[in-house]
This record gives sequence, structure tokens and C-alpha cells, in this order.
Amino acid sequence: MKPVWVIGLMSGTSLDGIDAAYVKTDGVQVSELGPGLTLPYDPAFRAELFDLLQNPFADNRGSLEQKLTDHHTHVVRQLVDQAGIQPALIGFHGQTILHRPRTETSNAQTIQIGDGQKMATDLGIPVVYDFRQNDVTHGGEGAPLVPVFHQALAADLPKPVAFVNVGGVANVTIITDDGLYAGDTGPGGALIDDWMKNRTGQNYDKNGETAAKGTAQNHLVEKWLQHPFFDNDLPKSLDRQTFYRFLTDCEPLSTNDGAATLTAFTVQAITNALSPYPQIQKLILTGGGRHNMFLRKQLSEGFSTQVVEDFGWNGDLIEAQAFAYLAMRSRQNLPLTLPTTTGVLEAVSGGRISS
Repeated sequence: MKPVWVIGLMSGTSLDGIDAAYVKTDGVQVSELGPGLTLPYDPAFRAELFDLLQNPFADNRGSLEQKLTDHHTHVVRQLVDQAGIQPALIGFHGQTILHRPRTETSNAQTIQIGDGQKMATDLGIPVVYDFRQNDVTHGGEGAPLVPVFHQALAADLPKPVAFVNVGGVANVTIITDDGLYAGDTGPGGALIDDWMKNRTGQNYDKNGETAAKGTAQNHLVEKWLQHPFFDNDLPKSLDRQTFYRFLTDCEPLSTNDGAATLTAFTVQAITNALSPYPQIQKLILTGGGRHNMFLRKQLSEGFSTQVVEDFGWNGDLIEAQAFAYLAMRSRQNLPLTLPTTTGVLEAVSGGRISS
């Protein structure tokens, strides 16, 4: 198939806003990365979304879904007006409000809000949405979904190579000559963000400056790493709120020490997840956490680290670009997930396409 322009949309676990980006692709190769933009959420809407994470079945869920969809539709219109490129397809991830990994007795459960059919009707452009459910139906965790896009981006890079995405949740993509391996490693920036919001009113620890002034309480990090999530090897996944209660352990700490301790938790969880892959010595960092210089410094004690911008990619748009790529793969009925990336029983495609 001839490559076409697709717009991908992403609102991640950091709840900071909407990323939108063009990708020219046939669903196999990435021919070109086009323009993109980010629209931050206003504080009131961000607070509404955060409350929905605490109660995913709240009565206002339907109205928030419509607001979220309309925000995304506005972003598409804005990007199309700026770029002057008519997309053939849109990939709309929506907002994850619940993610429960599978257990020995139950399948995973994942819920994203966002009305793809309404968006398609409003824009007159086909929309792929509900990307995760088919993976869950076939025994997978439903996350992470971005690894096949990382693999396409890294097609010409020497192997092995690993991407570490530090969003609200952190996850890793390991690309070797003989396979693709992935999974969530633990918290990314979500706990740090929540700590900073609670203590200072700031949405995040800018450049890691607060953590850099503190002292990590390693006994707490060791305690938190006893959580059952860390007993399992990749692939695995978790919800943004899985470790939220750990903030209670930080309450006696100073703001600086709390930030340092939560940052150490993120770094140690990433390091531990990569320990079965000693061939991985170099990390490519993406996600908002790549801006946290203190976190990067800590990771650099065990690995050689670079950021995606060192390769000419835009780390603020890479997940939106991924959902453009995944939308085209969905349209082509190509696999989005593999047994080694989500634990799905066999490689499967996914997503629903608007009528």
C-alpha cells in the first residue's frame, strides 16, 4: 500500500494534555514524521480527569468522555489548519481511566474513554480507536502498545537497543536481532508529579531540581520494591494508581527528600526490569521524564543514556506518532501486540474503525 498521512492523538497517564502528530506510513515503514502540536489541559479539566481515575465509574464519566472527545477533535482541526495536510486516517487513543493487569484467576481489564465514532462524524475522517481491548480479549495485558512503533523507528539502528519511556508509568522496549520485548517497569513520573502537586502546587519536579536537593530514603524504596508487581518478569503492565498509596509513606519526609525517594524508586524499578537483559548497555529516553535531569543522572550511573532528540525524533510527540502508526497497522490488520510485549497468546491486531 502507498504510504499516507495519518494523525495520531495521545493523552497519557501524566494527564497534562493532548499530543497530536502526523506520520506518513503504510503501517510497516515510517516514511516521514510530520508536524505536530501539544494542547495542555486547563487545570480544572485535569482535576476532573484525575478524580475519574479515583472513581472510574463515576456518574460524570459520560459527560467527561464527550468533553475529552471534543478537546481532541479541536486539536485535530487546529493541526490540520496549521499543516495544510488532509489526513487519510486518525488514531485516537483516548484517556486511560482504569488498567488492571491480569492475574492467575482473571483477565486484564482496561478502560479508555473517548468517542471515536463521534470524532469521525464531526471531522468526516475515519478514526481508529479502542486500541487495547482486542489484546486483552486474547489474553494480553493491553499494554504497552508503542513497542512496534519503536521497532519501526529503530530499523536502522545497531541492535540491541532499548527505549525507556518515562511517562506517568515507565515502560521499556527492548529490540534485539531476534525479537521484541517490552513491558511496564514501575512508576514513571506520576508519583513524583502527585507529590509535587500535593506539597507545592506545581504539576511536576522541573528538571528534577527538588529531588536533587533531597536525600533518598532507601529503606522506603526497598519496601516498595517488595510489591508483587516486581516479582514478575516482562511483559507486564500496571495502572497509574497502582502505587499511589505509597505517597502516605512519604508524608513524614521533607518535600525534597520525598521527591528524591520517589525518583529513586522509578530509577531502581527501571534498572531491575532491565537486569535480565545484560546486553542492554544503552538507553534511549523518551516521555516527559527525559526532561528530569536528576532522574537522567541517576539512570546514567548504570547505563549509557541518550534522549530521542539525539536521533532527530521529537520526544514530546512520539506517543502520538505511535498511534498514527498503529492506526494504519489496524487498518491493514497487522499485529499491534506480541506475546513478548503484552503477554497476548498470539500476535494480534486491534482497534475499532469508525463506520
